[in-house]
Amino acid sequence: MEHAAIVTPGRRIAAWSLDFGVVVLLTAALGWLTRYRIGDYLSDWPPLGAGSAWELMGSAGDVAAAEVEIGSGVVGELMSLVRNAPSR
Repeated sequence: MEHAAIVTPGRRIAAWSLDFGVVVLLTAALGWLTRYRIGDYLSDWPPLGAGSAWELMGSAGDVAAAEVEIGSGVVGELMSLVRNAPSR
């Protein structure tokens, strides 16, 4: 005959607190890494703006297509930084 383990309320609260602390710590670490990776990317915006201006001027009047290309490039670059945040 097996006996069920008796779990006291204090032990259960301690376990939940430990789990919550680990999740908060991991979330803060990922947020910190992501923030600085995006900050590094945004520090390169003056050249990005110049390149985007040239793309816009060279669009031969198709401003909508140039906007989509510029916007998708910026968003794609930011998303790749977010996905690769822990690997740095």
